[in-house]
Amino acid sequence: MSVAPKIPANLAVAAACAAVLALTAGCSDDGDGKNKSLAGWAAKVCTADVTAKIDESKTALADISVVLPGEKPDALRTRLAEDVSRLAAANTALADALGRAGDPDVDGGKEQRAALVSEQLAIATGWHTVKTQLEALPTADQKAFADGLRALQPSIAGTVTTSNAALEKLHTGELGKALAAVSGCVASLPAAGGASSAPGTASGSAPATTAPPASAPASPPASEPAGSPAATPAGTPAATPPATPPATTPAPTAAS
Repeated sequence: MSVAPKIPANLAVAAACAAVLALTAGCSDDGDGKNKSLAGWAAKVCTADVTAKIDESKTALADISVVLPGEKPDALRTRLAEDVSRLAAANTALADALGRAGDPDVDGGKEQRAALVSEQLAIATGWHTVKTQLEALPTADQKAFADGLRALQPSIAGTVTTSNAALEKLHTGELGKALAAVSGCVASLPAAGGASSAPGTASGSAPATTAPPASAPASPPASEPAGSPAATPAGTPAATPPATPPATTPAPTAAS
């Protein structure tokens, strides 16, 4: 009967250490591979074209709430429709980029990508609907135009909220970490809580410098000119196009 040779203690320890190192190295390789895969995915999503479109959408979102002295209803309608087109273009560009990037290397990556693309396309469709409604507003009757514009404010504010929530979700977890590592990607995102622009104030005035809480909108007093709600949610248009101010007297701004 043969007896198995006894393995020296120091050799056993060395073998165990080698096994641990091999396992650790394997895990490290897997982690590095996943990180590289996610980095490549993020680079395909956050391209220069996409970030440019998102930057344009931020400018458009701020412009929606601006009141221009003397702007006529037809000019205001055209300007707002162009702003909304830019917002839709940003969501469409992001959806296209997500589609081209492929499935991210995360659990449920295929499902996550499909959901993200679907969300962005739905938001773009929402903006296109708003644009169609804007373009259908009558401009010959200023009161009818103001009433129609006021009726669109909930749709605009709701689409802004949905868009920001979708972007915030995209920039969380492993996907968010990967996107954050792409130069210029985080800076291109709008604020998650809502538009940073302020609503229009009194008719013919400059826009306010600070937006009030979107959760507590207030109706304008009866004595205040229509279209000058001081607490209209940020990112929504003033309800009434401003009247042309006297050439020699600047219109007063709303009290802060």
